[in-house]
Order: sequence, then C-alpha cells, then structure tokens
Amino acid sequence: MPRQPKIATITLNPAIDQTVSVPNFRAGEVNRVDSTRTDPGGKGVNVASILADYGLPVTATGFLGADNDLIFRHLFEQKGIEDRFVRIAGRTRTGIKVVDPLRQRTTDINFPGEAPSRANLEQFIAVLDGLLTECDSFVFSGSLPAGVPVFLYRDLLQRVSGKHVALDTSGEAFRQAISAAPSVIKPNVEELSQYLGQQLTTQGEVLDAARGLLRLGVQTVVVSM
Repeated sequence: MPRQPKIATITLNPAIDQTVSVPNFRAGEVNRVDSTRTDPGGKGVNVASILADYGLPVTATGFLGADNDLIFRHLFEQKGIEDRFVRIAGRTRTGIKVVDPLRQRTTDINFPGEAPSRANLEQFIAVLDGLLTECDSFVFSGSLPAGVPVFLYRDLLQRVSGKHVALDTSGEAFRQAISAAPSVIKPNVEELSQYLGQQLTTQGEVLDAARGLLRLGVQTVVVSM
C-alpha cells in the first residue's frame, strides 16, 4: 500500500484568534458581547487542522511565542499534528474578530507579533531542511513576522525547490516570492490588484492577471473573489 504524502505547513506569524459576536456592532459606541471564543490560529495552522481532519499526515512549523503556546499544543495533540514549531521569547500575537451576525460583517483587529531572533531563524531553517527528507508538499501561509526581510518567503521557497509548494501571502512578501515560482498561489482580488498596481474590476481582467502569473512559472493560480 503506497504511503500517504506527508505535508508541512509553515506559519511564521501565527495568532490566537479571539472571536467576539456583537449583534448590530457600532464603532465608537458601547457594544454588548453576545458570545466569545478563543482558538489557535494563523493560516498555516488552520490548513494543518483541516488536513488532519481528512486523515492526512501533517507537520506544522514556524514560530510560536513560548509564553502562551499551550492552546496550540492542545490543538496539535488533539488532531495528531506533528509540532515542529520553534519557540521564541514572548507571546504569540492576538487577533480579535468582531462578528456582527445581523449585518453579516466581520471587523478584524490584528496585533503585531514578536520578532524572531537570528538564532530563532537559523533554528527554523534547520527544521525546514530536515523536513525536506520527510515531506512531499509544503504550504507557506500568512504574513511575515516583524524583523525579517520581505524576501524571506522567496528564499524559503527556493530552499524547498523541487517539492510541491503552495503560497498564500500578500503585499511585498507575495511580490518577492513569485520569482521562486511556487506550485500554487491563492491571492484574493484585492491582493492581486495590489501586486499589479491596478484595480481588477471584471472577471476577464482577473483571468488575464492569473494567466500572466502562469507565464511566470506558477502552475496553478486560485483567485478568491
């Protein structure tokens, strides 16, 4: 029986998501909370969680604040996700999501994350190099943490060249990483518009922009609208 391909997800700037339900939320006024929940988050962590739900072997790595990693450890133990995160000094950042169920709107308030040290970054690269012998696919997701170069994703993608690589990020990190020709990218319309420096308003314009990225060596472009 052939083995299942092993997948590694990389989350360099994870967050603890606090979701607050506030019906009829109004900025600048007193609001009453209907319910709240707290979850370990970050795009790569979310991807690892879903993959584990489908029974796929998955390893999660990146940077976690050493002072509040318990919620992540519980998730990894519960779902059988292999934890290869590098612990750094301080706390993993918090992201607050104010959900208005009546208006069906969500307001995101994202705190800055801790900056990994040079030693942390070297430790992470050693972990990534070790995963090259174990994993078939790599998923790089989310924003970059403070204090690292904007071309870090590009360099990491070049490091895992030859593997199936998915990338989901934005801004200058996305622009720099495209040159490493990831297998799959998933910008939304706003992120793709930002990359091109022009607003994409029609489906035809979005398709043309996606095809342009294919010509740069990307195999699959998924644009969420």
